[in-house]
Amino acid sequence: MRTSVLLIDEVLLAIDVEGLVPRAVNVEHPGGQGLDGAFALVSFDEVKVVGSVAKGVSYEGLLFGTQDGRWRCQAIVDV
Repeated sequence: MRTSVLLIDEVLLAIDVEGLVPRAVNVEHPGGQGLDGAFALVSFDEVKVVGSVAKGVSYEGLLFGTQDGRWRCQAIVDV
C-alpha cells in the first residue's frame, strides 16, 4: 500500500511544484511490492480547476487492485 500512496503523491507533487496535471496515467504492477507509472502531463493553465487543490493522500480507505479486468484505485485525498 505504501508504494500506491507514493505514486499518488508523485501526481500531487507534479501539480504543486511543476504546475503540471496528469491527463492520462498508465500504471503497471511489475511484481513484488512496487508499481510503475507513466503520466501524460499538461500545463495547469490548460485545465479548469474545480474545488480545492489536493495536498496529500490518506491511508484510510485506500484500495488498489483489479476488478473486471480493469485496474481500480480508491483513495481519500486531503485538501
